[in-house]
Amino acid sequence: MLRSMPIHYHVPGQVRAWSAAVAMLLLVLPGCDWPNANSDPEHNYRDRVGSVLGVTAPDRAALGSVFDVTIRTGYADGCWQRGHDRVQVLAPLLVRITPYDRQSLSEVCPENAPTFEHVVPVTASKAGPLRIEVLRLLRSVSGRDSIGVIEKFVTVY
Repeated sequence: MLRSMPIHYHVPGQVRAWSAAVAMLLLVLPGCDWPNANSDPEHNYRDRVGSVLGVTAPDRAALGSVFDVTIRTGYADGCWQRGHDRVQVLAPLLVRITPYDRQSLSEVCPENAPTFEHVVPVTASKAGPLRIEVLRLLRSVSGRDSIGVIEKFVTVY
């Protein structure tokens, strides 16, 4: 048996306030950028090896010290964001750095030409000539991009 509620039923103030808040939220949410596959940065960008413009490192470093290797990357359009860096210590006197930047998968890109600075700390762990290899993207007109290497040497004393 169903009972109907009389029209003059009184809704307590707290329930009425919650109802108003939920109604307002439902009105506002359609205009928001709700997290979904289209707004997830992992789906709108892809990581690419950086297009390196230049690499700087000190000529000398003391044993056990930490010094910075600065890598500048740059692109022809604004569909790029600064990415992360991968550092591999392949031997006590060999370090490989791969700078990554993020390319937008959007079809519309701003016409600015961004440059990014990747600052990577490196530890001088053994005396001698420390070789630093920086991997870089080599763009090709044919579309067959390749990976190149820039070498820097730091004398660890």
